[in-house]
Amino acid sequence: LDTTVQTANLIVHSVSVLEGALSKGDIVKASVNKERRDAIRRNHTATHLLHEALSRVLGNHVRQAGSLVNEHFLRFDFTHFEQLSREQIDEVEEIVNERILDNIPLEFLESSLEEARTMGAKALFDEKYGDVVRVVRIPDFSMELCGGLHVDATGDIGLFKIVREEGIGAGTRRITAITGMEALKKYQQNFKVLDSLSNMLALTDSSLLVERIDGMQNDIRNLTRKIEELQLNNLAATMDTSVRSEKYPDGTTLSTGSFKNVPIDMLRELGDRIKAKTKKVVIVLFTKTGEGSIQLIAMADNEAVAGGIHSGKIVREAAGILGGGGGGKPSMAQAGGKNPEKIAEAIDAVKSLVKKQLEA
Repeated sequence: LDTTVQTANLIVHSVSVLEGALSKGDIVKASVNKERRDAIRRNHTATHLLHEALSRVLGNHVRQAGSLVNEHFLRFDFTHFEQLSREQIDEVEEIVNERILDNIPLEFLESSLEEARTMGAKALFDEKYGDVVRVVRIPDFSMELCGGLHVDATGDIGLFKIVREEGIGAGTRRITAITGMEALKKYQQNFKVLDSLSNMLALTDSSLLVERIDGMQNDIRNLTRKIEELQLNNLAATMDTSVRSEKYPDGTTLSTGSFKNVPIDMLRELGDRIKAKTKKVVIVLFTKTGEGSIQLIAMADNEAVAGGIHSGKIVREAAGILGGGGGGKPSMAQAGGKNPEKIAEAIDAVKSLVKKQLEA
């Protein structure tokens, strides 16, 4: 048995024939997968608890905007204007699980639609209801129009855990949650991860994990900065052999250099060091990456820019020769390319362009 569809007073079962054949008049035996059905019942009733809990935590503007219930999880869409905080999610979970612990027996009754609205039952605005509706009530907590399967009492749900909260459109959020054994498995999985991390870090108390990892991340950041500083110092020490400079008649200096596997941020730092030592300077530096591509950066101090230099135009022309593109401001620009064998040609073009800009 795959699905059940109810239309008015007619219930239609849709089945797939896995072997043999069915003919009109055949006698068949249908049986319910109790384990699957019970899991669906738990998840369905949990959506009612979730709906009310969201209203209490976020406000009365919360309205159901869609849902999906199966044996593995429940998905609940609702109207709300911003992401839920961790504290709000925790509060919703606490409200739902408190009602589960109360083990409240559910009540089911039929009434007219108007009577149900008068009682305060929640209903979907775009849903079509008949003259007689079914009301599912969790005493002293929630009441909704619903014709689906439910548990006998809230305690049958066992456990409720939200696993995801996300936006799916303007003013609409989505919560995915699990119940029963699925929730227990999730908790067990998370505890295994915590235990493994605690053992790796030699911690006897997993509550100290965040503090320890935060400290390790700070150590990594500090070490990374020291490594980058050492690399930059080593790079600066090779400037005499890696960077070529030439002076133009008006006193402008052009410094060019080609490197391998040097991050573009480090090239920028190197450029700043060159600028600190030389006045009226233009700097164009290239770096070849391991993937065979090229990055380049051009920089010019205020005196060079005042003399007519435009870094954006320089990198645009150089990148064109290298089979790429880029641009930027007169004082700084960045570009990329994919033909490292043409770096020498690009440097010659840079020299000519700087001369033209200074003479313009």
